[in-house]
Amino acid sequence: MFTGTGQNAGRPDVVAGCDLYSGFQQLHGLWFNPACFALQPVGTYGNAGRDSIIGPNLWNLDNSLTKDWKVTKISEQFAVQFRAEAFNILNHPSFQNPSGTIFSAGAINPSAGRITATNSSPRQIQLALKITF
Repeated sequence: MFTGTGQNAGRPDVVAGCDLYSGFQQLHGLWFNPACFALQPVGTYGNAGRDSIIGPNLWNLDNSLTKDWKVTKISEQFAVQFRAEAFNILNHPSFQNPSGTIFSAGAINPSAGRITATNSSPRQIQLALKITF
């Protein structure tokens, strides 16, 4: 039987009619509205569904360009390759999931719904020159 503390014991109850992804989050820096959940009664499981909070998308674009040259003046097999690689080329941030712990010790967790980190690295570009003979 659960204790109703909200500590990995059960799920909270969903507040009926509350919009989880309303304009509230833009005002307060939250991904979802934690006020849409209520602490479940002691000894119950709560009625919030599993995976009911959807996090932000992961978005990334990598690209590379190569150019090969044969240098037959030196030898038949002598070749030079130039390569440019870009990771996260558009420098688009991909955020981690928000904190999904709604209640802590019977009260609303202050970090509930907040995104505190990113999944992506900043844009990285590397250049390479390869000589084969």
